[in-house]
Amino acid sequence: MSDRTAITERAIRTAVCRSLCDHLDLPETAAVDIDASFTDLGLDSTGVFGVCGDLEAALGAPVPPEKLFDFPSVRKLAHHLVDVCADTINGRNQPSA
Repeated sequence: MSDRTAITERAIRTAVCRSLCDHLDLPETAAVDIDASFTDLGLDSTGVFGVCGDLEAALGAPVPPEKLFDFPSVRKLAHHLVDVCADTINGRNQPSA
């Protein structure tokens, strides 16, 4: 079984969409285009920090704001974060003592 089974990409996409809805003042049930860029969805710099904070709390893994620019859509970010979460769960993202 791979590390990717620890948390699914779909679960991360859901978390990102919920956070976007919150920071874009959309109903939680709003349909979010997961291939649209965060900029095209209307996310501003304040929203970026809010989404990162929400994701860090939900996933237990660091999500620096630049990741939303490096992976600029829900689908791309979720795909990247699956690996980040697996690394965190397996202790590969832990600072050295």
